[in-house]
Amino acid sequence: MDGNPEKNLSIVTPLSHEGKLHVSAAPHPFKLERVDFYFEPGKSLLEILCAVQPIDFYRSGARVFIGDWEITPKNWHRVYPKDGHLIQIRMALHGGGGGGKSPLRTVLQIAVIAASAWASGAFATNLALGIFGGGVATASQVAFSSLLIKGAIGIAGHLLINAIAPAPTPKLGTQNYNGGNPKVSQHYFIDSASNRIPKFQKIPRVLGTHRMFADQAALSYTEISGDDQYLRILLCWGYGPLNITDLKIGETSIDNFEDVEVEHRYGFDDDAPLTLYTDDIFEDAFAIELTQAAGWQTRTTQADVDEISVDVALPRGLVLYDDRGNRQNRTLNIEVQYAPTGTENWVNAGQISVTANRPSEIRRSLRWTVESGQYDVRLKRTSGDTNSDKILDDSYWIRLRSITTDDPIQFSKPVAKTAIRIKASGQLNGNIEDLNALVSSILPIYNGSNWNKEAQTNNPAALVKEVLQGNANARPVPDSEVNLTALQAFYDDCVTNGYTYNSIIDYSASVGEILHEVASAGRASVGRPDGLWTVIMDRERTTPVQHFTPRNSWGFQSEIIYPDLPHAFRVRFPNADKDYRQDERIVYDDGYNAGNATLFEELQLPGITDSDLAWKHGRFHIAQARLRRERYTFWTDIENFVCTRGDLILLTHDVPRFGLASGRIKSVTDNGTHATKITIDEEIDMEAMKTYVVRVRLDDGTSLYEAVNTVVETGQTELTFSTPVLLANAPVAGDLFMFGETDAESLEAVVTQIESGGDQTARIHCVPHASDVYDADTGTIPAFTSNLSANVALSTPTVQDVQSGGDVLFRDPDGSLRSRILITVRKPSALQTDIVTLQVRYRPSGNDGPWTYVSVPAVAGELSLENVDTGTEYEYQLRWILKSGKEGSWSTLATHTVVGKDGLPGRVTALSAQQNGETVTIRFNLPPDLDLDASEIRFIRAS
Repeated sequence: MDGNPEKNLSIVTPLSHEGKLHVSAAPHPFKLERVDFYFEPGKSLLEILCAVQPIDFYRSGARVFIGDWEITPKNWHRVYPKDGHLIQIRMALHGGGGGGKSPLRTVLQIAVIAASAWASGAFATNLALGIFGGGVATASQVAFSSLLIKGAIGIAGHLLINAIAPAPTPKLGTQNYNGGNPKVSQHYFIDSASNRIPKFQKIPRVLGTHRMFADQAALSYTEISGDDQYLRILLCWGYGPLNITDLKIGETSIDNFEDVEVEHRYGFDDDAPLTLYTDDIFEDAFAIELTQAAGWQTRTTQADVDEISVDVALPRGLVLYDDRGNRQNRTLNIEVQYAPTGTENWVNAGQISVTANRPSEIRRSLRWTVESGQYDVRLKRTSGDTNSDKILDDSYWIRLRSITTDDPIQFSKPVAKTAIRIKASGQLNGNIEDLNALVSSILPIYNGSNWNKEAQTNNPAALVKEVLQGNANARPVPDSEVNLTALQAFYDDCVTNGYTYNSIIDYSASVGEILHEVASAGRASVGRPDGLWTVIMDRERTTPVQHFTPRNSWGFQSEIIYPDLPHAFRVRFPNADKDYRQDERIVYDDGYNAGNATLFEELQLPGITDSDLAWKHGRFHIAQARLRRERYTFWTDIENFVCTRGDLILLTHDVPRFGLASGRIKSVTDNGTHATKITIDEEIDMEAMKTYVVRVRLDDGTSLYEAVNTVVETGQTELTFSTPVLLANAPVAGDLFMFGETDAESLEAVVTQIESGGDQTARIHCVPHASDVYDADTGTIPAFTSNLSANVALSTPTVQDVQSGGDVLFRDPDGSLRSRILITVRKPSALQTDIVTLQVRYRPSGNDGPWTYVSVPAVAGELSLENVDTGTEYEYQLRWILKSGKEGSWSTLATHTVVGKDGLPGRVTALSAQQNGETVTIRFNLPPDLDLDASEIRFIRAS
């Protein structure tokens, strides 16, 4: 044909595909992604192919089928498909690459692994066996096609192909907010979780029970009350209702701390408002020095504020020393004013007045209400400035808070939240991180007759119902679109088998993905036949619902995978017995144990938090991997309506030798009360010393299974029942029969997928029923010893140096110097990544008063103890703190006397003299003391 065909053809995606050409294609040879296209009739196969894959190189290896018939390239431009025929296009790998190299060999392993991930039993359709260039054979050729793959596919991927309820792929990796991947969970790897501030992100949904590091629902803020400082925090646990218990800071129960107030709202529709965190507060932090000479210092609030709050700090305290060094009271006053932004209409908000005689930090706060708007706020020190070294009264403006009296959480659906008010103390100082709790979903449960009662539950059926109909679903499904009968049966089955699901959905995922993951924990999957959501359980079946032979099917194909079967699975799961930390359980296949297993493969089971369930599911899946390595597909007509996913069917076919023959019954011979033999429309042979049976699909769809007499004769068409059959139960002419050796006349298979083909035809996918799969997890569950190492006791920090002389003095913003103690410690090894904080506590020696605490990142390697007095001896201890919040032991009590500015300066170094005529130049390095005033040089004549 003339021109470039893809330029003349547009792909249509109408609201209705009726009357359009349906093309199922895998457009890229290196991908197994299947795409459905719909074209207007009247186009040739070549035109369609060019539109599906416009790149010549990829298109040159294409295989094109109409139904079961392959159309060769020389006929592509001549064939114009008609509506109603399924067109399948696959881009097969081809060509060489020089030196006998094959692209197929190069990418085979990658492509097979991709296949295992893509062809999920619940969602895959039309996985062509010709994807690696082998082609799909038609019924007229050999009626059978097989893909044999050895060792290139992981068993965990294989489970996604040949399973009713495949193990889901967990969302693992980095945290999902603050630059992380939005499709992965921070709670699966709870060891590295923390309290995030997920701006504009999704609200989590707790399903079951799990330990959770809650998101901060608003910015935390501090407040001053007298001499005490408090921190207020608001946490959001996700969609309610939820039960919230066992609140911790790191690994320590919050009940072990003093001066902590906690208030929970569980996410019910009628929750009362919070009282500990009632406002939306924005806090600006700075350090603006306030002096009388500098006058007013001004800053601006956020817009639409209803209240304003300011904090001031006196970092060195407020004290007057008399001539004997005794402390005397001193008073400091700071005036506060405000005005609508852009005006000069200043209004007095009040005065902050402080009277004290202590040389340690003092903070004060002032809060007042205003009419909603934006304001300029200014502060001025009205007390006089001083340069006296006997007075400590430096003052700073450190906080401006813009307060709006709204609920900080503006959301249309109820969420579970916790407000906390914590007093800063020796136990709690700095930022409070790693707040976590045990959270559990509260949902309607099935009580045998209805779903009305709400209770804490982790039953997969209740969770499936919640995913379909709960608040987290933007388009909840009404009861009329849910098969509640199947869901209720699933609920009872999960109770009987002890199946549970426990996870936190804090990542981007579709409803289908979450349904698949939850249902899989109950060995089931979710489907939507006829527009009704239902659950298909993978359970042992005993009654076949349909019989298929070459007489009522066509296009039979088989896929057989020969992997290197692992000896055991390493099952990864968050262990509820270990506070939901990641754990691993080894699950051995039959015949293997710790003594002889050498081949292991990882299996992840999202939602499984119990070690016994990890073992049971691991045994189930490893049995599937061993016993369900084959997958069969075939086409059938209207008879596909009888079965659905999960049903047991019987399959007889001559190519794979499932049975010896099949066909139709021509006539039935009887003696008046019993049927004695049947005449069939196929010729059969029997061998001596073997027994044979016939299976007949009766009119009502049930199966008649009877032994027949062995007659050693070729080409016979009559089968005599070994025991006559009552006429009421006997077959009739036209019934479908299956013939073979005893217990081998057919294959028991389970339907994994039914793919519509139009004109009431369908392609059925199935796998061996393999009843031993359902016995794999029975018997005594082996004792489990957690692979989590016991928490090793933290060593105490090693002190390398302690200094308090002139070289480590602390310089204040005004340039003045004051004493401090600088402790240098040996940093933790780079391998000790769990150690994140170095903490010290100190106080004057012999003083039973409160400790002062200082914490710094562990990598800093040094601690600064400020607000210490020259000449005073202090006692101190150090410890490490882990990422989890666990605190190490305090080091042995040590003491140090502050040298400060009283210490003698160090010696000069590198002293040298150079004479140039009558001039002598003297050079030297000054000591590191910060309080040096001058250098003195003495010299005398040498003679």
